[in-house]
Amino acid sequence: MDSFIKKLSVKTLNSTLIFIIVFVFLTVSSACYYSLRRIDTDEFWEIHSYQVSENINILLLNMEDMETGQRGYIITGHQNFLEPYDAGYNNITNTFSILQKLTIDNPVQQNNLITLKVLIDEKVTELKDSMSLRTNIGFDAAKDHILIGNGKKKMDSIRVLIAKMQTEESRLLKIRTEDLTKINKITELIIIIGSIIGFLFYLLVNYIINNFVIGKIVKKSLFDKEQQANKELQSINLAKDEFVSIASHQLRTPLTALKGYTGMLLDGDVGSINEKQREYLSEIKNANDRMIKLITSLLNVSRVDLGVFTVDPELINFEEISQSVLKELESSIKDKKLHIKTNFEKNIPLLSADPKIVRMVFQNLLSNAVKYTPPEGSISLNIKKEYPDLVISVKDTGYGIPEAVKLKIFTKLFRSDNARIKDPNGTGLGLYIIKATIEQTGGKIWFDSKENKGSTFYVSIPLDGMKKKEGFKRLE
Repeated sequence: MDSFIKKLSVKTLNSTLIFIIVFVFLTVSSACYYSLRRIDTDEFWEIHSYQVSENINILLLNMEDMETGQRGYIITGHQNFLEPYDAGYNNITNTFSILQKLTIDNPVQQNNLITLKVLIDEKVTELKDSMSLRTNIGFDAAKDHILIGNGKKKMDSIRVLIAKMQTEESRLLKIRTEDLTKINKITELIIIIGSIIGFLFYLLVNYIINNFVIGKIVKKSLFDKEQQANKELQSINLAKDEFVSIASHQLRTPLTALKGYTGMLLDGDVGSINEKQREYLSEIKNANDRMIKLITSLLNVSRVDLGVFTVDPELINFEEISQSVLKELESSIKDKKLHIKTNFEKNIPLLSADPKIVRMVFQNLLSNAVKYTPPEGSISLNIKKEYPDLVISVKDTGYGIPEAVKLKIFTKLFRSDNARIKDPNGTGLGLYIIKATIEQTGGKIWFDSKENKGSTFYVSIPLDGMKKKEGFKRLE
């Protein structure tokens, strides 16, 4: 080999080395690029299967909510027990629409959805018939209608078909997971082979340079392991967020029923109660309300993290929404004898924004100000135009934020020590949610604060309106 290399001119040797370097680099890079594209595609379809499964589960939960409301109404005759029924009925159409879009590439699931629609319509008719009997004739007539068993048969058929659809998605998920595993192994093999070739070529070039050529050292390119680790971490976070979303939804159904029954007991609908019992039931109701609020926050966090929340702007009046939120907090404000000052700039136009998101912003900032301001303190709410934005500010004379934790204040689940002492029941999710939603719709949020002096939170929203965003779910 030495004699062969010595016969070559330096120019020919350099040209040969450059050609080999380019050939090896392009071959390995092309293979890696193709494999990474396949991984992205397979991961998309894997997430797609999880989304279909989640919405199938939600559809079944909606039907079970409707049954829960029907049972409560037939047993008690009270309209407040129809809340789960109405919620389930209103959500079914939206969930069906989502499933039709998600399964448009799958004729099997499309046919299953057609059959499922017929079964659900029949079941809804049966539920309405039994409730109509309860309203117009009485409990016994509704009970006799239920005992015929048609409703149970229809619900059993729905469960069987939903189980079939879940089996189909599990089959697809298994295929896609196996595909992803294969591509990962191929990618690893390409990287290993590329690394071996690179190492051998390094030895060859090093040998030639050290013995025959004085020139530039050829640089090698390695696969970025840090990016691979980040991708795996994102996949784990996605699976976690999917789990939180499904688990939170399943927890909310029994809590809603518990809320209804507790309300009945407190209202004396099933008999009188003494003061001690009323005290205990009030504690149960308050704890249940806190749990429902936490679950709603977890669902919102999940939808924000997954990027599936909807932003549906419409022309709204910011002053009216802020006044409505202050009205909700009126009892707490009076209890603490707080001084509220509002300053709304004149001629503020109607802005195109999502009313739910705007209400969440006002609820979070104003309720925080009320909670963390001592009795007889002051809170001021300002809304004004600062072109090109509309700027909302909420200023208080509260406990403030310690300097050491200011960088963490918008972090998920974070609460400062002084906030935990003043309000042990907070979740640490409110500011995280509104920051994420505001920034994804074209706005900004920031604050100024001094410990034991107070805080001012600012939110800016473009005067030309929030950006519309398509998604599967609205924030609650």
